[in-house]
Amino acid sequence: MAIIRTDLDKLPDANAVEVDSDAPDNMQAIHEIDDWAAEHGFARVSEYWLRQRKVNGRRVFRGICYRLSEDEVKAIGEESAHAARVTDSLPTTIHQVDEDRK
Repeated sequence: MAIIRTDLDKLPDANAVEVDSDAPDNMQAIHEIDDWAAEHGFARVSEYWLRQRKVNGRRVFRGICYRLSEDEVKAIGEESAHAARVTDSLPTTIHQVDEDRK
């Protein structure tokens, strides 16, 4: 499925945009809209159930995305770096798979 509508003509100046996905279900639409937002410097509003509407007889899901501020981008980067440091500090072990438990 795909993103089928955005406010692209308003995108350069917009702080918020509506994005429609024709995904078959809410969860897949959330993922598609999240991906679109990340690619365009936006973030999706954290709603669990997207609004639905009909376009040419088909159901589509609509999400609202907002442009990230410099402070938000900085905070996300710091949190990501912290998570990477924590993950890198965790001990790793090698486990042998028990053939009887496959």
